[in-house]
Amino acid sequence: MADATRTTRFRFWRWLIRFTGVIVPRRFRARFRQEWEAELEYREGLLARWDRLDWRNKLELLWRSLGAFWDALWLQRQRWEDEMIQDLRFGLRMLLKNPGFTLVAVLTLALGIGANTAIFSLVNALLLRPLSGVAEPGRLVQVGRQYADKSYLSDSSYPDYLDYREQNTTLSGLALRSPTAFHLSSGQEAERVEGEFVSGNFFEALGVRPAQGRLITPADEQGAGASQVTVLSHRLWRRRFGGEASVIGKTIKLDGHEFTVVGVASEEFEGTKVGARCDVWAPLLTLRQIDPKRASLFEQRGPSWLEMFGRLKPGVTVEQARAEFGAIKERLKQSYPQIYARFGVGVHPDLGRDVEVRRGVRRFFYAPFAAVGIVLLIACANVAGLLLARASARQKEIGVRLALGAGRLRIVRQLLIESLTLALLGGAAGLFIGVWLTEGLRRLLPERYLFLSFKLDFGVDWRVFSFALGVAVLTGVLFGLVPALKASKPDLVPTLKDARLAGPRSGRADLRGALVVTQVALSLTLLVAAGLCVRTLRNARSIDTGYEIERVLTARIDLGKQNYTQAQGQSFHRQILERLQTLPGVQAAGLAVTLPLNDGRWETGIYPEREDSRRAQTFQNLVSPRYLETLNIPLLLGRQFSERDDAQAPPVAIINQTLARRFWPNENPLGKRLTWKIGPDANQTAEVIGVARDIKGRDLFEATGPPMLYLPLLQHYQPSVVLHLRASVEPEQLTAALRREVNALDRNLPVHSIQPLREHLSATLTPQRLLAGLGAGFGLLALLLAGVGLYGLLAYTVAQRTPEIGVRMALGAQTGAVLRLVVTQGMKLALAGIGIGLMAASGLTRLLKGLLFGVSALDPLTFVASPLLLIVVALLACYVPARRAAKTDPLAALRHE
Repeated sequence: MADATRTTRFRFWRWLIRFTGVIVPRRFRARFRQEWEAELEYREGLLARWDRLDWRNKLELLWRSLGAFWDALWLQRQRWEDEMIQDLRFGLRMLLKNPGFTLVAVLTLALGIGANTAIFSLVNALLLRPLSGVAEPGRLVQVGRQYADKSYLSDSSYPDYLDYREQNTTLSGLALRSPTAFHLSSGQEAERVEGEFVSGNFFEALGVRPAQGRLITPADEQGAGASQVTVLSHRLWRRRFGGEASVIGKTIKLDGHEFTVVGVASEEFEGTKVGARCDVWAPLLTLRQIDPKRASLFEQRGPSWLEMFGRLKPGVTVEQARAEFGAIKERLKQSYPQIYARFGVGVHPDLGRDVEVRRGVRRFFYAPFAAVGIVLLIACANVAGLLLARASARQKEIGVRLALGAGRLRIVRQLLIESLTLALLGGAAGLFIGVWLTEGLRRLLPERYLFLSFKLDFGVDWRVFSFALGVAVLTGVLFGLVPALKASKPDLVPTLKDARLAGPRSGRADLRGALVVTQVALSLTLLVAAGLCVRTLRNARSIDTGYEIERVLTARIDLGKQNYTQAQGQSFHRQILERLQTLPGVQAAGLAVTLPLNDGRWETGIYPEREDSRRAQTFQNLVSPRYLETLNIPLLLGRQFSERDDAQAPPVAIINQTLARRFWPNENPLGKRLTWKIGPDANQTAEVIGVARDIKGRDLFEATGPPMLYLPLLQHYQPSVVLHLRASVEPEQLTAALRREVNALDRNLPVHSIQPLREHLSATLTPQRLLAGLGAGFGLLALLLAGVGLYGLLAYTVAQRTPEIGVRMALGAQTGAVLRLVVTQGMKLALAGIGIGLMAASGLTRLLKGLLFGVSALDPLTFVASPLLLIVVALLACYVPARRAAKTDPLAALRHE
């Protein structure tokens, strides 16, 4: 029994030595195994007396048992002479021996890998990169109200937070945030900064560290009133306060209220919303003191106005947390059925990203990833063709190696190592090209698109690096395997007699031709898709929005942040409009609560008076008297708002054509009355005094504009408004004058988001601009690569057929005939690729139908122009080698032969 146990144990040690021996250089493996198996024989004797050994001998025996690993690692320095290293060194020498081939192959791969890396960098920034500056971001979860008809989480109430915080056992911390914007004053010019009101445990739950001072703690929310303290971002501290440590303890004004700076957050931390950088944090409960109107919200369960998040305890899953919070919500439903019966509770991972935004981004990037995938395939086919041509030139070398005893596997491995080396060099270059392309793509992105901010870090991190490395290795295998298999099986006898006459080359030539046809077909598919996207963008830009786009400057001001009363606010509105309308270059000025493009929407249900069954969901906007004139929105019936339409005058409204047709299709709407709710038990009624032309809202691609209701700002005061200036000069030239006039009325009032209206249109068309830019860029790149591939094939063919061409010319062939011979050969391949590409494009472009506007997926112009462009490039690619062939000296060619 003991012998059987010893034999089993020894078998295990033998297996271990063989396993360890895998990393030992081949020429040392036999001796390594003999020595260590002898050692094990001795140790087996000691193991037989294991029970009688003291702890020192036991420890020494276990330590010595690890010696095989140390020996194997020590022998790695000898691996330079091993076969793999020999193959690597030989492959590098061969690549350096042919610098032209190496440079072309590396650049081709770099373009393909760089394009893929650039797109992945965008996806990484938008979807994958975790929150920075926080501890273990993977354990942070979003918590909120979950409605059945919405995939995203809604905000919660303060009583929700208190109950969930006290009753849950799956989270180590549950915290709150309420995004806001602050008007910051600190003895310098006032500015608007993004900020948050946060619960006392906000920074503790995130695991954020201070760079200076301390952070907000639960102690700041103790007692009757919260401490009016604030924490600054590292970026704001550097920019506004010069990075001075003395800022700690100083008092600054936020929205006119004094707050004491107690700390600066770490440099890496930028907030809990990806892309939305935050600069100031203040305790949530200070709202009770600085905004008494909102104090009652802390006692109400119904209103949803706070975002919750928490940190999972170690070992707890999202599903467990979701189940526990669901149970807590059910208990709350028993006590408050009218509130909690309408929604559930959701727990989502990936704090900082909205579920709906993630889904939209993923859907959008399918097309760009398909495009760069095609570019990469074209690059691989291009390099595979180069390797096939190079393998033909190396036939004699490979034949000699096989004749001397090298196995086919060794030849394949040698060629694959060369391919992988090329791919890794291309990947390294592609990483730099990807960084450069990413910077270019960032210029296509607006600061904000709807609810998505693009203030993101697009830099290279381990994900981008790993992606580039993985793509490089994959491409190395992809383009290297087939040429390696082809090259490793030559006909030895003819090859050793004369490499130039070695066997039939038709199979290899056919494969190179097939690769060129594939490149042409793929590039045409990409060109057609790019053409459709470019035409879509052109059509979108030519849409008649119904208002002035080119010569309007917009800017935002928020008087509520300066604690203006309604009377003060209306006086400011009147004065600023008077000042702006007297500026040189200003033709008209107006105010509105929202922009027509890339902005939030104020919607309400509206119906003709006493006909609530005919309710229509309608956009509304509060505007000043000259707003329609400023945007050149034609008034079709009635009159515009005037200064007389104030709070003392009867309520009035202007509607658009769509709303007029919906409510009074065959009647004059002037004088009719509309009603809408302004509270749970209160309605508002207004008389229609005008009908304005339909305009395009956020969705530029709707056939007709949405129902629209304009109300006078003088009757419905709002402190936060958008200034609109119609100019006779370039709108940007009015920026300084606009700031100057606002500062003349209130030097502590920041003017922000100053942009021409055309920038908002550009932001609205972000998906179309990206697709058109990416499609055009990658389409032209694919066209270039396909042209290079065709040129390379023909140049190699001409070099191989030089003797034949010399014979033809010696027998009387004219230059034109030689030109036609080469060009015809190349154009046959190009036309075959174009035919296949047209069939592929006609099927694949239908997948783009949902992204197109004003153009069919089978648009005739695009399907004619793209092949014509490809034919021109193919002709150029064929002409250069053909001209070289036509200049062949027959005597020189025959003498060489």
